[in-house]
Amino acid sequence: MVRFVNMSTLIAPKPLNLKRSWSIALVEWMPFAAILLWSIRFNPLTHVPAYGDVLEVMWGQDWYAEALRHGRNPLFYSQVFYPIGWHTAILAHTPLFLLAMGLLRLLLPAALVYNLFALGATLIAYQGMKRLLELYVQERWMIILVALLFAFWGMRWPRILGHLHTAWLSALLPWQVWLLQSNQPRQRIILWSGIIWALEIVASLYGLWFGALVLVLDWLSQPTRAKLKAFLLIGCITAVLSAPT
Repeated sequence: MVRFVNMSTLIAPKPLNLKRSWSIALVEWMPFAAILLWSIRFNPLTHVPAYGDVLEVMWGQDWYAEALRHGRNPLFYSQVFYPIGWHTAILAHTPLFLLAMGLLRLLLPAALVYNLFALGATLIAYQGMKRLLELYVQERWMIILVALLFAFWGMRWPRILGHLHTAWLSALLPWQVWLLQSNQPRQRIILWSGIIWALEIVASLYGLWFGALVLVLDWLSQPTRAKLKAFLLIGCITAVLSAPT
């Protein structure tokens, strides 16, 4: 039978226990590794999980790498819609997102760069949901099960087939909620909430609205003037960090 914590814990979540043994942590990651290996049965150095939108992202990372290598402007590509050219910033993947991929592309094969970003989004989604559920659920098997479902089920897992921007956005959302609900010091919550929200926007411009929705819902659960001031500070940090996007 699944046991949930009492309602008082929902108001003041229990702190995360960081003293779990490595053996327990390893066991909790074994189902994740098994599903991942079963799902990706190809050579990540030379193959990607699909075509279509995946090729668009790979073109973007290659163009940014080429622009960085030769000192060109990566935001404009003259050979598309020649002679007018094309502003690459209108791609669904933001310039900073493709810049990060392009920097890695300077060192690694194209397929591996794409697969590493897909793997990173899945890892962060799984760990973020585990952290969030640990605030409220006592049963470890239930935490692992729901985290696995979040990482691999529904609309999240297919995002690695060319929609890495929304894969990363959805992976960061549990971390934002966890931080707001945790017993961290107020200054740390403000700083890291601003950073995470900025990363959501850097991943996808949809993050502007999803991150704001998380803050609004958190405020509505316990509307206070102090929390409103904190959210304004979070917004300022986010605006500064995500401004280049």
